[in-house]
Amino acid sequence: MSGELNITDQLCFLTARLECTDKEEGVSVGTGFFVEFTDNQNRIIPVLITNRHVVQGSTTGVFVLTDSNEDGTPRIGKYTKLILDSFESRWIPHPDPALDLCAIPLAPLLNMVRKPFFYRALNPGLIATSEDMRELSVLEEVVFVGYPIGLWDQTNNMPVVRRGVLATLPSLDYEGRKEFLIDAACFPGSSGSPVLLCSVGPYVTKGGAVMWEGRPRVKLLGVLWGGPEYTVDGKLEVKPIPTRSSPVLSIGIPIHLGNVIKAELILGFAAILERIAESD
Repeated sequence: MSGELNITDQLCFLTARLECTDKEEGVSVGTGFFVEFTDNQNRIIPVLITNRHVVQGSTTGVFVLTDSNEDGTPRIGKYTKLILDSFESRWIPHPDPALDLCAIPLAPLLNMVRKPFFYRALNPGLIATSEDMRELSVLEEVVFVGYPIGLWDQTNNMPVVRRGVLATLPSLDYEGRKEFLIDAACFPGSSGSPVLLCSVGPYVTKGGAVMWEGRPRVKLLGVLWGGPEYTVDGKLEVKPIPTRSSPVLSIGIPIHLGNVIKAELILGFAAILERIAESD
């Protein structure tokens, strides 16, 4: 099947649904996505990245990986459920404690299962740089992949792919933080969703020129973590996207916007992961 997977179809294998249980047996859902770093010895270090608040307080975590056929194609409908204890402690927080990001190395987990899986990972070359962000304008279409209100195609282990547009200039740091806003419906379960530029065919540059590169334009722009909402007393606050999808008393009204951490900050994990790889 891999020969049939175009660039947009491959987005469906970019994420994993994270189901977390806390000590009070409360269950929440978030999104993780795959990234492959390379150390100075050209060893590939695959990781899963999400928001820190997704796994915070979790004692047990579950995510599912699609099995791979012998020829390296996805075995659709066949997958393996990884159940991990001490879930929160397995994640590496971003070196900047102010950033709502964390990562978990995949190699130790895959070695435990000892079977091949099919997933697609982003590499640092696909992470948007400051220069890339300066070439984008507001209203540029973006896609984000995840599990809104926990929804997924459980039979085939597939996420939900959605669209939005850039709501602020991505070249600027929104409110002085390395973030930008998207105009999109951001629901519980979307925390940790990768936000990507993914366009096929001609596109118009910021200067108005029509470009055609002959290949899809794909870049990871950032990681969705929260969004502004009105409180019951009329105040506007920015809050992490909740991870629990169970019915709760609503105390805020989302306004169809999402806060996105700029993708370049993911590179902050590289040095930590390299040290871990060297110690193994």
